[in-house]
Amino acid sequence: MDSRKVIIWANCQGDAIRFILSRYFSNITNYYNYEFIRNNIPIPKELLEADIIIYQNYSSFTETIYNINLILNSLPIECLKISIPFLQSDIYFPFDNKEHKNNFKSKNKLKYYGDFYYGISVINDLIDDENNINNDEFIINKVFDDNFIKNDEIEHYFNKNLEYLKNKILNSNVKKLYQFILDNYKYVRLFHNRNHPTGILLEQLIIEILNNLNLNHYFSLNDKLVLDNILKDWIVPILPCVSKYHQLTFDTNICFSKYDNEIINIESYIKKYILSIKNT
Repeated sequence: MDSRKVIIWANCQGDAIRFILSRYFSNITNYYNYEFIRNNIPIPKELLEADIIIYQNYSSFTETIYNINLILNSLPIECLKISIPFLQSDIYFPFDNKEHKNNFKSKNKLKYYGDFYYGISVINDLIDDENNINNDEFIINKVFDDNFIKNDEIEHYFNKNLEYLKNKILNSNVKKLYQFILDNYKYVRLFHNRNHPTGILLEQLIIEILNNLNLNHYFSLNDKLVLDNILKDWIVPILPCVSKYHQLTFDTNICFSKYDNEIINIESYIKKYILSIKNT
């Protein structure tokens, strides 16, 4: 077991990296960068003593202590630095994902984000239309319309987010990940929601990290299951119009919420979404 001090400076995706790397390294710490930035917490001293750092290559906060270049320049000269991207994308979700204006009413200690963390603006608009106040069936039928979101809007979101991923990934140390996304997004779901990659994408990210460390890799069926579940809080709908436009070949009807076991597919997700907003 390698005893070098490994630091992961990332968002929640760092949990998946630590899960696999902990079998190679005995001294590994995962810091959530957003918690430090959001709460204005000083950079931990341990981070600045890293032998290996795996960090997300964010470009903001340049005028603060969280400037990533400032952090990197403060590390020991011999520290091995591996940059990774924020894996977030709207390639499957061509709509604004801000919460509905009523969602805040459902927030409490158990539901920090309310009933639905991820909003769906195109459905919000239908719900807010006074002509649809008592017509949930109309809203659901619209959602299943192949032309619900126009093709040019779907294409706009796709190109915009692909450009984001291209910029982030090709400016990291895991460049092969970009081609993997291009080659596979139609055939296997790569994102549960815009902020959380699925297990197969996390697996490829970790393979690239291990390659940077010159380490062999093997993922058991249990590893794959853990990686797919580690960020599966919400499986947000991939709408039929999006599936049709991109000619997606995997099952796009599957939905999930760890907060509501009755959400299993698009229809149940949308029904619960409408009910939550109208009851708040």
